[in-house]
Amino acid sequence: DRARLVRNLAALGVIAAVTIVLEVTFDLYRAIDEAIEEGEAYHSHTIFAAVLITAITFLVLQAIDLRRASRRRQAAEAEALSIAYQDPLTGLGNRRHLERAMSNLAPGELRAVMMLDLDDFKPVNDIFGHVAGDNVLKDAARRLTSICSEEAEVCRFGGDEFALLTRPITSVDEADLLARRISAAFDQPFLVGTAESRIGISLGVALHDASAMAPQDSIRHADLALYRAKDDHVAHYKIFEQRMDDELRRRKQMERKLRHAIELGAVQPHFQP
Repeated sequence: DRARLVRNLAALGVIAAVTIVLEVTFDLYRAIDEAIEEGEAYHSHTIFAAVLITAITFLVLQAIDLRRASRRRQAAEAEALSIAYQDPLTGLGNRRHLERAMSNLAPGELRAVMMLDLDDFKPVNDIFGHVAGDNVLKDAARRLTSICSEEAEVCRFGGDEFALLTRPITSVDEADLLARRISAAFDQPFLVGTAESRIGISLGVALHDASAMAPQDSIRHADLALYRAKDDHVAHYKIFEQRMDDELRRRKQMERKLRHAIELGAVQPHFQP
């Protein structure tokens, strides 16, 4: 591009200038050496000019080194940023990337967060190996990106778990329609090694209001809906409802009370033949 061309031309100009200064410096020092060898006097201002040119050359070379060091530091920072916010296998954003994107949404925007994982993915790794598993994950990433390129940003959280953040929507119906399209796309088999294998998905959907909800809460809601979809064994996806969270909290509270009762000896097991 134009900016890169300008930088390249500037670099060539600096190199040419340094080359000229070095040649002049060497010529001056050579002349001084010859004059001294022949016993001739040499004007002090000529010697001063040689020293000055040497100093300028040193400063220019130092500036070039500093520029190179700055570029290396910028490249290292860019690589570190890429590692921090990008999934290395698929090139998609990761959890940090999604949370940062959600934190920067304009107040009042309504989005949908979707959590997705592949059903029966573990046998692919166990039977065909991790290389085949990685290929399936990359294929899944391509499918999601192809479907959602204009409607949602796709991220990978790790393992076989993906996340999506939609563009602004007006109702849950838009998220529902996208979820149906994603489910249909994964009805097509994956190529695992030399054989085709059907790997379904489970999908959880939660609405996110940027002005009223923290990103982590919406992601957790989508995760709850995801596990409801996995428990259903029929529906590929579920949309989060508040009762899902309420039921989970009641179940956790009951588990704590039961554990406490067992510790106090308040639970007496009886055998019933």
